[in-house]
Amino acid sequence: MTRADAQLMLEKYLAVEKQKLTTAIQKQIGYHWICRNIDKNSVLFTIVDKNDNPIFGQELEIRCDINIGEDQPVYTTNIGSCGTTEIKESYDIGDRGLYYVGVATFLTHKSLNEIVRQTLTEVGSFYKKLSDSIEWKI
Repeated sequence: MTRADAQLMLEKYLAVEKQKLTTAIQKQIGYHWICRNIDKNSVLFTIVDKNDNPIFGQELEIRCDINIGEDQPVYTTNIGSCGTTEIKESYDIGDRGLYYVGVATFLTHKSLNEIVRQTLTEVGSFYKKLSDSIEWKI
């Protein structure tokens, strides 16, 4: 298989996986969350506005790493502050409130976490198989 063929196959595969993760997170957390990117060792979720534009700083990246000497992958995230959030009297919690509620829901949602972990494992395996099948010409 040529590198061009492999790249095309990878793009199609990742598009399907992104849609699968977007559907899963929207079902559990809300329509305003999408899977913005996925690669061999991470997935990036973000909140989008009404026009599907990402809202700056409101992302959740999940990483999959294999530590030296360990057999099992380690899944991590780094959650920081995206600034102050106004506490409102209404039920409208705003963009930042949606972000923090979504992060908390994600971290405590067992089946959604399993879907993400399984998908990252499968994507990593796909990358490896694809790389092994490329005819490397020097």
